[in-house]
Amino acid sequence: MQQPPPGLRARGVPVPEALEAITLKLLAKNPAHRYPGADDLRADLRRYRDGMHRLAQAKAAAANLPGAYPAAAAPATTAMAATGAVTNLDPGRAEPPRRGGSTVRTGAFAVLMVLVLIVLAAIFLLLLTDKGGNGGDPPAIGKVSVPVMLLLWAMRPPVALVLILAGKVFRQNPVGGNKVDAGTQVQLTVSKGKNTVSVPNVVGMQVAEAEQVLRSQYQLDVQLVADPKSTRPENEVIKQDPLSGTKLEIGKLVTLTYSLPAAVTVPDVANQTAATASANLTRVLLEVVAVDEASDTVEQGKAIRTDPVAGTQVKSKSKVTLFISSGLPKVIVPDVIGLAADSANRAITEAGLKTEVKFTDVALGSPSNGRVISQSPLAPTQVNKGTVVTITVGRAPATTTTSPPGTTTTNASPTTTTRP
Repeated sequence: MQQPPPGLRARGVPVPEALEAITLKLLAKNPAHRYPGADDLRADLRRYRDGMHRLAQAKAAAANLPGAYPAAAAPATTAMAATGAVTNLDPGRAEPPRRGGSTVRTGAFAVLMVLVLIVLAAIFLLLLTDKGGNGGDPPAIGKVSVPVMLLLWAMRPPVALVLILAGKVFRQNPVGGNKVDAGTQVQLTVSKGKNTVSVPNVVGMQVAEAEQVLRSQYQLDVQLVADPKSTRPENEVIKQDPLSGTKLEIGKLVTLTYSLPAAVTVPDVANQTAATASANLTRVLLEVVAVDEASDTVEQGKAIRTDPVAGTQVKSKSKVTLFISSGLPKVIVPDVIGLAADSANRAITEAGLKTEVKFTDVALGSPSNGRVISQSPLAPTQVNKGTVVTITVGRAPATTTTSPPGTTTTNASPTTTTRP
């Protein structure tokens, strides 16, 4: 493996001597004897393409270390700057050859031939895609990267992967498709690789806002994962992966976990005590807001209803209003003094109260006859609905009239009447 690689022509491969010299330099065992960079290789390939007579004979390149073959400098207006003469093409004198068995030599030859074929294929592709020096169209963006990547792999295996990822041409001037004169300079902008960004902290943000920030401002991909058991507000980001501060390449994935409570059914808690009703609502992951409400049908201290009503589907952690009976509703006692007995009774009944009527004697012809003289409780007292209001109605004394002989008429005595 330490012996210098044999020339292609010596193996019967019909290639020009100048191209063989370039191949031998690419295959040099010592990295210091290879091309320093792709630009240097490209310059020699350009000169080879322009005419093989501009390169020295391959034998001089392969037999001398360090050696050189004369190469005409590229025109000042070519797309890539000329690198000068190619030197140190003889890889054989870098290290003394070691003796080994026939098996090692056979394996080395097989590996060598594979590398030679790869290099020749790369050179062929490069020559096909390089049109900048013959007055044709400038090379289309990205095309030159394919052969260059293969050549870099042959020249620098340890760093080939990095260079391949970073070596893509993404801008050129003039752009592809324009007709230019031979020798026109074409500027190529080559990517240094994907940029990295520091992942921001989006925990606590609304998921829609967090996704928009990561995608538009940091050019990162986003995956959303809902957590139905989270106790945080709905749609709040509760976790991110990777964590904030992590360096990521543009386009990489960030996973956001956000709160999305599952749907639950509001239970029926009517006529349950306040404590029991609240516990049953909390058990299904609902937040309870208790409110007192008067009721003439539900006992004080017990649940009347909920809002949303029982049976409604809501998201867990939703707020539910629980109405607790504060007892009978309060009403205002109306003022009925001076009203006729029937009118007073009607006013009291419409207020949700009950009426108790008592009579008292008044002078014959008194204006209070048949009207309310007093009431209890007085207006405008606030009382529970259904409370009894007692009114006292004036009534003229009973009189005796003379009737036909043998009969006498007497007025009835005062009475008390309770009306609903």
